Amino acid sequence: MNDRKLKNLFEQARKEPSPRPTDGFEQNVIRALNRAETKVIEEPSLWDQLGQMFPRMAVATLLIIGICMAAEFYGPNSASLTSEAGQFTDQWFFADGEN
Repeated sequence: MNDRKLKNLFEQARKEPSPRPTDGFEQNVIRALNRAETKVIEEPSLWDQLGQMFPRMAVATLLIIGICMAAEFYGPNSASLTSEAGQFTDQWFFADGEN
């Protein structure tokens, strides 16, 4: 294209009225920007994942501790269970080394 044709095209374009945006154009742009922001999500670090899982792990840990304590206090032969465990550890720890 030569310069004369290019200048003529720009002059004709200047004479045309500017296009009007459609109704709700601003809301469409904002929605598109929000969608673009949600797609760019950083991968959470290990500490972030542990921080999200901590409440679940704490509840599970407390539940396990509570079940163990209830089994210790309300289980059958609870006194003999602790004494037997003590005898077993004494026998194992102070073994002669006989096979």
